[in-house]
Amino acid sequence: MGGHIQVVEVSTIKKTGLDNLEVALLLQAYMMDLNAQFDGPAQACVVEARLDKGWGPLVTTIVKVGTLVCGQHVVVGSQWGKNNVY
Repeated sequence: MGGHIQVVEVSTIKKTGLDNLEVALLLQAYMMDLNAQFDGPAQACVVEARLDKGWGPLVTTIVKVGTLVCGQHVVVGSQWGKNNVY
């Protein structure tokens, strides 16, 4: 299409184009010189929170800084829990 916006055809139902999406994201991150700080405690933004019958409270996050390790305790506001990445 041109310009600064990439277009990638993706279908999660048919599971097509996911490899192309990953390549496009990595290329865009490289072109924008985006780097992450891997050492130190994780800082993240909560995208979604919900209550699951089997798992209990669940949150979806985007880690901005640091590394989030499986089994590590996390604090969100006044609530805390254990990180179970799957």
